[in-house]
Amino acid sequence: MTALEDFKYWFQAHLTDLKAQCPDEPTRQQLLGLFVKTCEAYEQSINKILEPGNETAARLTGQLSDIQEQVDHAIERQEDIAAVIDKISIGTGIAVKLAGLFIPALKG
Repeated sequence: MTALEDFKYWFQAHLTDLKAQCPDEPTRQQLLGLFVKTCEAYEQSINKILEPGNETAARLTGQLSDIQEQVDHAIERQEDIAAVIDKISIGTGIAVKLAGLFIPALKG
């Protein structure tokens, strides 16, 4: 759960700066939509416990940590906001998959 929680709080901490870099309202709305999905995945998973030895959960949490590092580096390198949003979108997808391990409604 730590990777999901870290990603959610990281995203929250950077949201204002990321929105400021968006060139238009549709891009801001895309970013906000990703943030909402990430928050939903986190909140739906908050009371679930990751099963020890769950290889899928371990793989997804590792991927989520990796993508967060990639986004941090992209921001440090002042990459285009579209590239940053693409990376965040990948992280949000991973967060939803992770939540889906524990919440049947999110599967598929």
